[in-house]
Amino acid sequence: MNKLLFLGGTPRTGKTTIVSELLKQHVLNVVSTDALAESIRNVLTDDPFRILKEVKLEGYVKYKNPETDKVVTKNLSEYSQHKHPEHENNMVLRGVLGEIDHYTRQKDDILVEGCIFDAEWLQRHDFGRYDIKVAFVGFSKARVSHFEP
Repeated sequence: MNKLLFLGGTPRTGKTTIVSELLKQHVLNVVSTDALAESIRNVLTDDPFRILKEVKLEGYVKYKNPETDKVVTKNLSEYSQHKHPEHENNMVLRGVLGEIDHYTRQKDDILVEGCIFDAEWLQRHDFGRYDIKVAFVGFSKARVSHFEP
């Protein structure tokens, strides 16, 4: 069974340093929520420093569902930060799920690193095809002393 590791925590607590050390010892595909957020900002605004929640999407997309072969039409506003202000990083989290889906098809191990997901978000999704390990680092009473895939 492949491994799906989540390393979360507050900004500037050493998540990237931990990832660098893990990559010296293990072959993992890394999904960085910071990199996804910057990519989305660049695509949508041509300015990586704009706040993503200021972006409002309009229009629709049509695609063929590979499982059912039916054409699906989705309104882009359902992905908009404007419609989901409680999830400032909604598009990034959808990007994380897309990356996990991509690596699932390749049957690869994955490490997701970032500060935008939490235990509640993880519990809402089914990652049943993986052996899952989760660690959060940061300013709390709990300490992570050892995190090995």
